[in-house]
Amino acid sequence: MTKITHDFVAITKPVALNSKRGSWSPDCTDEGLSKLIQGEEEIQLTIRRKMTDTLAIFTIRRDEKSVVHGKKVMKDFLNFCHNIKDPLRPGDNGTEVRERDSIYVDWRGRAAHG
Repeated sequence: MTKITHDFVAITKPVALNSKRGSWSPDCTDEGLSKLIQGEEEIQLTIRRKMTDTLAIFTIRRDEKSVVHGKKVMKDFLNFCHNIKDPLRPGDNGTEVRERDSIYVDWRGRAAHG
């Protein structure tokens, strides 16, 4: 688990030097960012919204339709996954199964193995 305000600060600081961020908004300075971490939840949300709008012009936004040099920028990696429904079977004439069963019996006792 992470704390979103800390992540927001960690992402914002490397965008530009403190002096440059200060020219965008006082909330973007190191001091403003520390207020974001320590402030009340509602104040944090207001500052975060203002900063998001300010920083949006300095970031590249991509979606599934984005193309660079004729190639899609984002890939659907789940489509590349193979879903093999057949279980893997060891080719060791049952040695692995016997060893696994032996470990299970030692751990749970013979009566638990059925």
